[in-house]
Amino acid sequence: MKRPPHSKDLRKGRHSEPNARYFVTFKAKPPSSSLCEPETHRAFKLTIEELERDNVFEMIAHVLMPDHVHILFRLGEILDLGKSISRLKFQFRKTSEPAKTYWQSGYYDHKLRNDSELHPILHYIYMNPYRAKLTEINTTWPYLYFRAKEWQWFEPLLDKDCPYPEWLDR
Repeated sequence: MKRPPHSKDLRKGRHSEPNARYFVTFKAKPPSSSLCEPETHRAFKLTIEELERDNVFEMIAHVLMPDHVHILFRLGEILDLGKSISRLKFQFRKTSEPAKTYWQSGYYDHKLRNDSELHPILHYIYMNPYRAKLTEINTTWPYLYFRAKEWQWFEPLLDKDCPYPEWLDR
């Protein structure tokens, strides 16, 4: 399979640091079915729980979109970043049968340098389905997860668990 031009540039400088927080995005590829189905989300959560039990990572937040996933997690000490993402994709595909999710081979990652980067990324994850016009501003996106600690910080910023309309402009 031929890789897109400059795809190797995504891996330049990639460094895997145990216990660091990472924001990662990866895409499904055709002929995958939509990731935004209740059964698919349940399978994704089961996969996450299994990987957390195995100390691969600790999930902080995630959102499933129709053709991609955004996750924010603290990397564990047993696998490096690339192997952790590979294991997540593999386990999810196994768990989600017969959904038949096919993943693109790469992923985008950003290592959080400090706590000041956490809140903008949580905001981005939360707002992604609203900005993509997948749901109305007065509803809650069902394929979203925040760890309790982060949700306690984030929830008071919302209007009855929904974003304020002016957030769409940011």
